[in-house]
Amino acid sequence: MQASLEIFIPILFKVLLGLVSINMLINLILLYTQRKKMYKLLALYWPAVMLVFYIQSVFQSNPLSILYAGSLSFISCTIFAKIGFEAIGKNFPLKKYVIVYLLASPLSYFLYDQGYNFTIYAMPLALAVAMPMMDTFYQIYFQHRLETTRLQKLLGVMYVIQSVHCVNFAVFRMDQETQLWGWFVAYAIYDTLAVILPSIALEQANISENERLTNLVKERTADLDASLKEKDHLLKVLMHDISNPLMLCRFYLSKIEAVDEHKIYLEKVMKSKEAIEHIIQQVKGVYGQKYGHQFLLKPVDLNDCISEVSFLFSQSLETKNISLSFKNKLSPDTKVLAEKISLIHSVLSNIISNGVKFSHPNTQIEISAEEIDNSVVLEIKDQGPGISMEIINHLMSNSSIPSKMGTEGEQGSGFGLSIVKSFVDSYGGQIEFDPRYMLTHPQDHGTGIRITFDRA
Repeated sequence: MQASLEIFIPILFKVLLGLVSINMLINLILLYTQRKKMYKLLALYWPAVMLVFYIQSVFQSNPLSILYAGSLSFISCTIFAKIGFEAIGKNFPLKKYVIVYLLASPLSYFLYDQGYNFTIYAMPLALAVAMPMMDTFYQIYFQHRLETTRLQKLLGVMYVIQSVHCVNFAVFRMDQETQLWGWFVAYAIYDTLAVILPSIALEQANISENERLTNLVKERTADLDASLKEKDHLLKVLMHDISNPLMLCRFYLSKIEAVDEHKIYLEKVMKSKEAIEHIIQQVKGVYGQKYGHQFLLKPVDLNDCISEVSFLFSQSLETKNISLSFKNKLSPDTKVLAEKISLIHSVLSNIISNGVKFSHPNTQIEISAEEIDNSVVLEIKDQGPGISMEIINHLMSNSSIPSKMGTEGEQGSGFGLSIVKSFVDSYGGQIEFDPRYMLTHPQDHGTGIRITFDRA
C-alpha cells in the first residue's frame, strides 16, 4: 500500500502543477478584464499554496520546525476562506483570525516547552488554521443558505474537508505510517480545488456580467421613461396652455362680426395670437433642453406679467363678474429671476384660469407681491371652495392630478397645476398652497398660492 502511495503522490503533484497553471491563466485574464477583489484573491491563492509547500518541504529537521512550517498554511487557508466570503458578498473578519493565530503560536510553544506530545502542542495552531474555513462553511450553509449557488455549496464541503485535514495534521503528522497519507490527501484536496475554483471564478464573472446587463437595462429604461414623461409634459403644455388664447380668439372674432366698432377686439385677437406663438416657441425651447440648449432665466418685471395676464383674461373675468386686484409692494427696479413667456402663459395664466374657473360669480382674485429676505414672494388668492389636500399631495408627488369641474361647469384637464409647479421648479423657486375650506372658513374661503422667486 505504501509503495502505491509513493507512486501516486508525484503524479498528483504533477497534475496539481498543471491545474495551477491553468488556474493562474484564467485568473489573470479575469483580473485583467475585471478588476474585482475575487480575481485578485484567486490569483494570489495558488502562489501562496506553492510557497507553503516549499517551506514545509524544507523545514523538516525537528517537530517544532515541522509544526511552525505547517502552521504557515494559515496564509493560504485564510486566502481560501476570503474567496468564499467574497463569493457570497460578505466581508471577511481577517483581523479576528490573525489575532487567534498570533495567540495560538506562543501557546503551542509553551505546551511544547512543558514536554507535551506533538498532538497537544500542535493542536492550538491547527485549530487556528482551520477556524477561518469552518466560519466560511457556516456562512455558506447556515447564514446564507438560500442565497448561495450549488457550486458555492460544493465549495463549502471543501472547507470542511480542508479543516479536518488541518486538525489531522496535529493528530497524525508524527505517525510514520500516516505521513504519506497526509501528503496524498493534501494533493488530492488541492487537485479538487484546482477544478472547483476556476468554476467559481467563471460563475462570479457570469454573475457580474448579468448584474452589469441588468443595471444597463434599468438605466436605459429610466432614460426612456424620463424621455416619455418629458414628451408627455410638453404635450400637456400644448393642449392646456394653447386652449385659453384660442378660446379668446374665437370669442373676439365673434364680436368683430357683430359689432362695427371692433378695434379693441382686433387688438385682443392679435394678443391671443401672439400668446399662441409664444407658447409654441416656449415648447420648442423646453424640448431643446434635452439636446443641450439652456433654459435662460432673466430679470422679469412682475407688473408687466400681471398686466398681460389681466388683459388676456379680461373677458373671462367680466363674464363671471370677478375682479382682479394687484397690490405691488415691490420697488420699481425689483425684478424676479424667471423666463417671461412661460411665467405669463404657463404659470400665471394657469393659476388665474383656475381662480376664474373655481370661483363663484361676484368674487375677487387678489394678487400681491413683496420682497422678503432677498426673495420675491407672489401671493394669489381666490374665493373658491379651496384646493383639496388630495390634489396638493398628487402635485407634490408628481403623480396624475384628477380633473375637476368649475363652478359653472367649466371642464378642467388636471394638467394646469403640474405645469405651474414644473416651471416654478425650473426657475429655482418654490410653490406653496394655503387652502381655506368653506366648512372651516365660511367668510374667508378659497385657495392661496404662494410662489417664492429669487430676486434678480
